Amino acid sequence: MILHINKRKESEDKLKEAYSELSDANIQLENEIDERKKAEEEIIQSQKEWEGTFDIMTDAITIHDKDFNIIK
Repeated sequence: MILHINKRKESEDKLKEAYSELSDANIQLENEIDERKKAEEEIIQSQKEWEGTFDIMTDAITIHDKDFNIIK
């Protein structure tokens, strides 16, 4: 009977540990998702600002890649 109780306690402890690890991993994943969403929003905002700058300019502007090929 004592052996059975010890095994059960051992199983419960392992389950609690696994739950805790999964909970921590979930929190970390949620934080990483939030960071990525924030970075994506910042990129979109930056793109809008650059597009707005180029839209109001009256001079001809081209954008080139590193090999001087015109991109836009």
